[in-house]
Amino acid sequence: MSDQPQSGTPNINCPNCGTVQLSGTQFCTNCGALLAPVSPPQPEPSTEGAAPPPVPFESTPGAGYSLGEPPKPPYPVSLEFNGPEQLGRLSAIFRLILAIPLFIFLYAVNGVVSGLVIAHWLSLLVRGGRPVGWIGSAIVALLRFHYRAFAYLLLLSDKYPAFEGEWFLQLEMQRPERLRRRQIFFWKTLAVIPHFIVLSVLWFGVSVCVVIGWISIVFSGRFPLGLRWFVIGFLRWSARVIAYWMSMRDEFPPYSLASEAGAGSRAATGFSALGGGVLAALITVFAIVGATALTGTDTEHVSYARLTDGQPSPVITINNIEIQLTGAQDDYSFPGEILSPAQGMRLVALEAEIYNGTIAEFDVSGTDFEVRDSDGDKSRPVFTTVRGLGTPVEVRAGALADVLVVFEVGAFDDPAELRYSPERGLKDAKFVFD
Repeated sequence: MSDQPQSGTPNINCPNCGTVQLSGTQFCTNCGALLAPVSPPQPEPSTEGAAPPPVPFESTPGAGYSLGEPPKPPYPVSLEFNGPEQLGRLSAIFRLILAIPLFIFLYAVNGVVSGLVIAHWLSLLVRGGRPVGWIGSAIVALLRFHYRAFAYLLLLSDKYPAFEGEWFLQLEMQRPERLRRRQIFFWKTLAVIPHFIVLSVLWFGVSVCVVIGWISIVFSGRFPLGLRWFVIGFLRWSARVIAYWMSMRDEFPPYSLASEAGAGSRAATGFSALGGGVLAALITVFAIVGATALTGTDTEHVSYARLTDGQPSPVITINNIEIQLTGAQDDYSFPGEILSPAQGMRLVALEAEIYNGTIAEFDVSGTDFEVRDSDGDKSRPVFTTVRGLGTPVEVRAGALADVLVVFEVGAFDDPAELRYSPERGLKDAKFVFD
């Protein structure tokens, strides 16, 4: 064993007797105790050519959100409710009766809001997107009362809603100094259509929650907190969508019930607008198809010669009203000649049966019929009877009425068509004579 210490290795003391020992010695030279080995000092690692230490990720503005980035700020329209949990049983039982004056006042309030919103839109167009302050303040105040009234109607509180001052529900809007004019009405209407569809579905859940809450209040005096949170979230979601549609804000509202939810992204706005546009197009197509089905004219061709022989025509059904021609009399003469045609004219009588298949009664009168002759001239009946009575005559639901209509046509002309237009119908029945 070498007597010289190893270069760079420190001497050690014996843990038993404290004698200083040379480096590399295994046993104490004084007492023979075993010495613990000493590790040589480790050189500092070289950093030459090594990769730099990782830098914590930081987001860049507008690049989304990372683990280290603070969350989005809440949407600038807030609705909070802090009412008591204990509620009055009698107030819940008679809520609909107590709310009758509230319904009347709400109707007036909503009418005023509609007028103010139109004025707000016009001011944005005229003033380059700068809103008029008092109009916005009035809209917010009226909407605040609107949602307070709904909170009362939905059993969240048994205290009558206050128009001003403190109440359990608070609705606040941060109103900007400038808004985008190009988004007014059309763009925002398309964008919120999916919101309104979701809210319509959620409204069913709110209705169920209110029914369960009513039962719970009657028996325990409390509205279950979980159900109450859902109803409040629905009102909050609705308030955000309404504020956006009214152009009180330009940020797209989130699809969320939570109070801390931030504004929707550009992608959400674009997809919602696209979906709203598709739905609006489909609704328009269905409306046109439905209007076409409910309006227009149903036509049947009839042999006039066979009709004069007593052979009835096919039945035309329009809006649950059935009409059938049962006969015709050409060159018709009234008994006792109480009515005679003008010179160069003759009378033509058409007999018909009308069945009322609707759920309500309607009147049959001479103005419902019109005849066109072979020269293209149109005329109304000169005489009409229903069940032998003068018109108009009421035909009740499920009843059948015999009708006689007499027209005056040219002596050398023939009836070309008969048109029947019921007073409550959107469609006409037309019989074309061959």
